[in-house]
Amino acid sequence: MKAVNLLPPADRPRAVPAAPENASKIVLGALGLLLLAMALFVFTKNQVTDRKDSIAQAQQEKAEADQRSQGLKAYGDFSKIKQTRVTSISELATKRFDWERLMRELALVLPPKVWVTQVDGKTAGAGAAAAAAGGTTTPAPAPTAGGAAATDTAGGSTSMTITGCAPSQKGVAETMVRLRSLAGAEEVDLKSSEAAAEDTATGSADAAGGAAGCGNHLQFNAQVTFTAATPKDAGGKRVPSRLGGGA
Repeated sequence: MKAVNLLPPADRPRAVPAAPENASKIVLGALGLLLLAMALFVFTKNQVTDRKDSIAQAQQEKAEADQRSQGLKAYGDFSKIKQTRVTSISELATKRFDWERLMRELALVLPPKVWVTQVDGKTAGAGAAAAAAGGTTTPAPAPTAGGAAATDTAGGSTSMTITGCAPSQKGVAETMVRLRSLAGAEEVDLKSSEAAAEDTATGSADAAGGAAGCGNHLQFNAQVTFTAATPKDAGGKRVPSRLGGGA
């Protein structure tokens, strides 16, 4: 026979359900996963904090480097200015024409009884080189004798215009030949050769007039064009020391 419990349900003893066989393993596994998740979270958080600290340190180092760079900027600018000026001066030196040497040489090549009343010089390239220096300084004019100032131009050739007096046309021709022997002379061009204008009242040559003080001599005007800023003689050697060459 089957036993029948006649007690009301409220008075019946409660039966405790049996625990699963693997309950303890499940709990331990859940606790292990929770601990692993917490460890991973702490590790990630620490790593993010370290990265933020590294970024902050890098930014601080960059700010310090920028500050040092600003402090050294003046030296860098000065170095650039120095380099620019050295380059410009070197260009000016290579384009410089030795007018002092030319005047000495001119005094030696002129024939007897021939003299010069005016010399005008024009230097090519000096203006452009000076402009490259970053300033507005006007180059010093080439030396002149007896009148108009010489000019410096950025283009064309270095040239010298000579006005002088000679006793005859033969003396003028000899002067043209000797001018060709000037160091660096490329071309000698005779512009004019004429006698002094006569005074209609006295019938004599006007020494202060047309021949510009040449008296009874002929007045000539010639232009000499040079090839280089540092002239050399026909053999390719430097100009002798007595003419301003050498070192």
